[in-house]
Amino acid sequence: MKAIDETTLLYWIGLIVEVVSVGLTALLFQLLRHQSGRRRYFRIWADAWVILTVSLLALLPFMGHRSEVLFDRSSLPFGLILSYSTYQIGKLIFLWLIVGGTYLFAHGGRWRRRLIFGLIATVLYSILSLALSAGFPEVLVWQTAVLVPAMFFCAYNMFRLPAERRTIGSRLTGSVFLIKGLIWAVEFRYFLNVALFKEQALSGALNSVAQFGSFADQMLQVILSIGFVLILMEEITREKDSAIAELAISRDQLEQKSFTDALTGALNRRAFFEGVGVQAARATYGSVCLFDLDNLKVTNDRYGHKAGDELIRAFVKVISTALSSEDRLYRWGGDEFLATFPNCSAIEAAETLNTCLNRHKTFTTDTGTTLPLEASFGVANYGGGTSLEEALEEADRKMYASKRARKKSSVRQER
Repeated sequence: MKAIDETTLLYWIGLIVEVVSVGLTALLFQLLRHQSGRRRYFRIWADAWVILTVSLLALLPFMGHRSEVLFDRSSLPFGLILSYSTYQIGKLIFLWLIVGGTYLFAHGGRWRRRLIFGLIATVLYSILSLALSAGFPEVLVWQTAVLVPAMFFCAYNMFRLPAERRTIGSRLTGSVFLIKGLIWAVEFRYFLNVALFKEQALSGALNSVAQFGSFADQMLQVILSIGFVLILMEEITREKDSAIAELAISRDQLEQKSFTDALTGALNRRAFFEGVGVQAARATYGSVCLFDLDNLKVTNDRYGHKAGDELIRAFVKVISTALSSEDRLYRWGGDEFLATFPNCSAIEAAETLNTCLNRHKTFTTDTGTTLPLEASFGVANYGGGTSLEEALEEADRKMYASKRARKKSSVRQER
């Protein structure tokens, strides 16, 4: 076997260091999975680091070979072709999971279908890149061709978060994405040069960036993982701070009475504007819902205000069954209520609420009278550029539109 040149030797040492560092990062993220709760974006990031570890391990069989063997796929044994094919597919899946997790963190929404479609497209792109590549440099050209816009896309989503979500963690990850995008733009030009002309030299400063780009990328990956963990810790801290604030309120009886509705036990409108339960909601994406009881006035007129009070309490009891520990319910007015759903999209919240209300269409008063439980509601997303206040206005419009539609439907049925 020929002696390995110094450049190749340094490359393999760098690869071993990267495998170890990425593997430890993947282990850390798996240990933090149970802390992430409903934060699906962090679980996606955790899976991404596992995939990256596997893809880097696939390159280890190349150790002991000179770099020249990578230029001609036809001269490689099947095992080595399989190795760099695994690397290409794994690296691009890692990239898609990072992009998907970042988009989910910034915007929320329906994620499973997009994630699956994206994974299918990524695998197909990987197979195409392998089929059209004569050697490993061409494979890297295909890889960096999507890596550069992906990094800029992630940076854009991090930097355009609403002011209340611009934390140290989000700014750090956004900066890392931006720097990685710039470095890989030079790397793309470098790999293109190698693939087309079998040359490695670029002019001036670009050559220095290309030569040390992989080492810089390793350091940036470590910083990126720190940013991801910092985002999780910041959100958990805010959530705990909010819980501590609510606990302090519950310890003080007078304070508790001032922030809760005496009839239902739900939080009141003052509690919302004082920030009780809202701090954690503002710190992430989510949805907000406004409810209006359709038949409170009819119930009061026909059966008295005692029955109306029972209707309000029954509604709160029913809706509470659809709320998680992170969600909050406020009595907004006489027959209006507001609910916040952090880390939950409007579509998911609406589906849960419709299922809940369809299961409880009636209730029975203390006197044994069975009455309908009817409510109109509107749900809107916040986060990703939309503030909580803007989402409230949208939810209010949707709620009144739903109420008008229900009234028209009721009139048609009576006719």
